[in-house]
Amino acid sequence: MSLCGGLQPGLSSAAPDALPNILMIAVDNLTTGSATSGSITKCPPKIDRLTASGVSFRHTYAPSATCNATRAAP
Repeated sequence: MSLCGGLQPGLSSAAPDALPNILMIAVDNLTTGSATSGSITKCPPKIDRLTASGVSFRHTYAPSATCNATRAAP
């Protein structure tokens, strides 16, 4: 039955439109003073390339606290 279903016109699915590749990178302690934000600090070359060819969201807001301890104190 499934073989016959694929032969009927209109029932076979067409190939979907090509969607863009999306890569989201979340990095600990990457601040506005980092190289990807225009600072003079050096940043790894691959991150620089990704940033240069991608989209940067500069005016974003977090609905919760964004300041927290990133490393445990001894």
